[in-house]
Amino acid sequence: MDVIEYFNYVTGQNRSTAKSGRGSSNVRWVRALIQKGYTPEEIKLMIDVKFYEWSDNPKMARHLNPVTLFKRHGEEYIEDAIHMRDNPKAAQALKESKGKKGYAVAGFGKSLKTFTPDSN
Repeated sequence: MDVIEYFNYVTGQNRSTAKSGRGSSNVRWVRALIQKGYTPEEIKLMIDVKFYEWSDNPKMARHLNPVTLFKRHGEEYIEDAIHMRDNPKAAQALKESKGKKGYAVAGFGKSLKTFTPDSN
């Protein structure tokens, strides 16, 4: 599954993956992040983390879009997600701040699984 398809899967949106027309910007922004050295898996991890952080906050949920995640703040958000993946205490702090007991997040542990930072 490519990054834009994964974004659509996680967020429930239907953003274009076409390499021309409306989808070309989405593809171009993702390619730019890959050219800067980020892997598709790291970008998907960032999508998961931002969805986890923002999906239940109406003010922030509107920022779950390709412009914000891939163009404006992509590098910063990917670095944050990698930090959380690699630092169980940071992931635990996010989990506690959300007050949730579980959420599917790729990269926190093995593959796509329930978000339990202490299960690494």
